[in-house]
Amino acid sequence: MKKTTISLIALFAVADLCEAKLGERWMMECSKLAERTERNPSRENILALGKQFIGVEHYNSNSMEERAAMGRISATLLALPGHAQYFADLIEAERAALKPWEGNTYDLHRCQYLRDTLGHLPSPETVKVLGHYLDDDRDTPPPPGPNQDYGDMPANSIVALEALLCLGMRDAPAPPGRYLDSNKTPTVLAAVRAWFAPIKSGEKPFSFKGQAVEYRFKPDGTWVSTPIANPPDDAPKPAPPHPLQSPSAPAAASDAAPVATGHSPPWPWLLGVALLVLPAAAWFLKARRRAAAALSPPSVR
Repeated sequence: MKKTTISLIALFAVADLCEAKLGERWMMECSKLAERTERNPSRENILALGKQFIGVEHYNSNSMEERAAMGRISATLLALPGHAQYFADLIEAERAALKPWEGNTYDLHRCQYLRDTLGHLPSPETVKVLGHYLDDDRDTPPPPGPNQDYGDMPANSIVALEALLCLGMRDAPAPPGRYLDSNKTPTVLAAVRAWFAPIKSGEKPFSFKGQAVEYRFKPDGTWVSTPIANPPDDAPKPAPPHPLQSPSAPAAASDAAPVATGHSPPWPWLLGVALLVLPAAAWFLKARRRAAAALSPPSVR
């Protein structure tokens, strides 16, 4: 039993180390891709950089290093003129070219652009774009079939709702959350629409947590910014560095392509291997001891 416990501890240690190395590789590739996008903001580079946000809620460790990598992605995209409208134009162009029997790629892209990308770009332009889609129910999926065991992509209003809640806007009426519970979505959507209405009309200013400026929309859709004299200290707090990941250690060089979906921790499948291998190893050792006992000569008394 002690050997099995030690083996599991060693296995988890190896898994943590592998995850840390994957994190280092992802951060390095994000930096390379951000530099490439700054030099050449082509469609290919912009979309590849935006894809780095996919899955980070599930797989990043919230460490200072990984938050810095995500901040680098956000800063690069936010610096692009018309960054939020750029993704909205891509969605509308793809929707206009959509044939009646198509939809899978379009549905994937509108979630990727609106929720997974714009949901990480806190800016007044992003708020304006998402506020427009908050009232857009054009792509409401049909009711699921009797034998359908999967969910369709939600309407644009739901996708925009989830992205707005993840922008870190102050005084939002609901906590951040992607993939909202479908039973609660209508109530949350109604609350966010009511909260956003005076923001959209310019009656009420808005700001982002951790920032010392507030914005107010003008009737023509532009906005004015005003410094906040005493902003609250509400910026997200990063987690401490991973014990097996040295912040000062340089990442190993890599020529691999950018990782499109973040980095997935390897410990689930390693644990699965352990659950399969360790019982078999224990049985093998026990059987070997029995065989050795059977072959050894009887003790002399």
